[in-house]
Amino acid sequence: MADVFWTLNFYMKDAPSGEKFIEERMDKDLICYFDIIGLIEKQGYTSMDYIYCKRNGHGCRRSELVEIISDLDVSRMVCEHEVDQKLSFYVAKQTDGLNTGIR
Repeated sequence: MADVFWTLNFYMKDAPSGEKFIEERMDKDLICYFDIIGLIEKQGYTSMDYIYCKRNGHGCRRSELVEIISDLDVSRMVCEHEVDQKLSFYVAKQTDGLNTGIR
């Protein structure tokens, strides 16, 4: 079977690297929590910083942010975005925080 590449968008608040946005392409089978951590660490973040993934508001639901703290969270987001094959992450230093009210 051919590799299926997904688009991973990272929107970064006050990134130590100075970048505000990066886009990566990754084989779907390789998308996992530890690779996402590796990507944000290249931008100066740490595993202790906040990572959220955008959950699409399919139909009647509004879009929302879901905190990503484990590989299970990433797997759920991959399942939810199977159709568009794109994940959008929002990253902030732990001291900044995003108050989404979602855990």
